[in-house]
Amino acid sequence: MKAQLKKAQLIRKSFYTLLILSILSVLGIFAIGKSGQLSNRNPGSTENEQEDMNENTPQVLNINIDNQGPIEEDSQQQNSQTEIAGLAKEIEEITKSTPVITASNIPTSKPKPTPPPPPPNPSGCPVSTLSCVPCNMANGGACRAEAGATTGYLGWACQNNNPGNIRYSSARIDYIVAHSGPGPCGERFDSRGGTYMIFSTYSAGRSALKAYMKAINAGTHTAYSQCATSAGCSLSYVFSKYAPGDPNYAKNIADKIGVEATTKLDWVIKNKFEELINAIQSKEGFFTQ
Repeated sequence: MKAQLKKAQLIRKSFYTLLILSILSVLGIFAIGKSGQLSNRNPGSTENEQEDMNENTPQVLNINIDNQGPIEEDSQQQNSQTEIAGLAKEIEEITKSTPVITASNIPTSKPKPTPPPPPPNPSGCPVSTLSCVPCNMANGGACRAEAGATTGYLGWACQNNNPGNIRYSSARIDYIVAHSGPGPCGERFDSRGGTYMIFSTYSAGRSALKAYMKAINAGTHTAYSQCATSAGCSLSYVFSKYAPGDPNYAKNIADKIGVEATTKLDWVIKNKFEELINAIQSKEGFFTQ
């Protein structure tokens, strides 16, 4: 872009230089014409003698001599003006084809920073192969990173292949395994408190969430005692335990799957299980690009 700006400036400078030279050329032609007229006078005669010579010169010859200078001068002036007009038009065409570089049209956008590499998982678990969303801890929000790191990813769910953000505990692992779900390959500490399960793949984490919901519905999870009764438990009851800090959690889940929050978990598992898992994953902040 600097080269284009320099080119445009050079073209303008050349235009003004040529214009000045052309004007000087016209003035020079005009001076030559005048000199031609003056040369018709005899330099060795006096003013009176020159007048006598003019009187003795035939009138036809005097007309030819007087007219010769102006005719030649006008012709040369016309040619010069034609050349100047043609040159100006050519420069104008070149100027039009050359983009004008101004401060307003110089791109100011900066290239996007390269996302940080995925942090290594503890306990030898493989790094998530999903396109998790990178973030900077200085921006706060849902950014999650290892202790001491300045960059990380939005939410733990994607990094941990854990769409339900299931907390790590031996009891929860037993509930999952008892309902044919895969156990975690490790755990990740959260600086805000507690730890989360890490699964080897997203598929494993999704299967573990399904098994965990089945354990809750079956009443084997002691924190959900109402589900063990014959009446069963509603979405409102289940998610008041699952996410006690969010009073709207159950309603958000119900809205996403198209049911009321009073709907029984057992009915949802039998009729809208995949939609339920998707809704939990979305609510838990499973961010991907």
